Amino acid sequence: MTLRIEYNPAFLHFSEFHRIDGECFPDEPIDEETFQTIVANDFWAAWDSMSLLGYCYIARKPDLAWLSRIAVSKRYRRNGIATRLMLDVLAHCSRIGLPETMLYVKDDNATAIQLYYRFGFRPIESTFQYILSIPTFTAKAPSEGRENVRAVPITEIDATKLPTFPREWADIRSMHKPPDQYVLVFRDMQNGELGY
Repeated sequence: MTLRIEYNPAFLHFSEFHRIDGECFPDEPIDEETFQTIVANDFWAAWDSMSLLGYCYIARKPDLAWLSRIAVSKRYRRNGIATRLMLDVLAHCSRIGLPETMLYVKDDNATAIQLYYRFGFRPIESTFQYILSIPTFTAKAPSEGRENVRAVPITEIDATKLPTFPREWADIRSMHKPPDQYVLVFRDMQNGELGY
């Protein structure tokens, strides 16, 4: 195997990307429109000749890089591909002046956690992800005496009234892309505070 890492690959087709993305992230596949956006920014592809073996990309935040995804085809794991991708990503972040890099990883992904520890990453917080299948969701009538639930675009909420989000979500208002993405912000009616 002759491993080659390419930054912002010009000739990567969605079908090649989708093959590995679907294998590594079957519950959270990236669509073609999102692929076009991420591949044009800070994106790395790992190749053996003309075969795509893996990829990774970051999202730039004001004071950090968010390693959004790193994926290697199951067939090619344990060949140093993820290590090479990490080396290139972290060197790039240093060159462009981003002082920190952060990521999320599932706590049962021991292999990835071991890789991240080798590069000096340490856990700083836990988070939870909730998934709701919208087609099966049925609205329940509000209980008597309770205010109805209202959906309001986050861009219409006064920024001073938003909760404090983690640093990687600090620009949540610009990240919100209805109708494909939604941010749920809940108001505690007793003290008026917002949470998410």
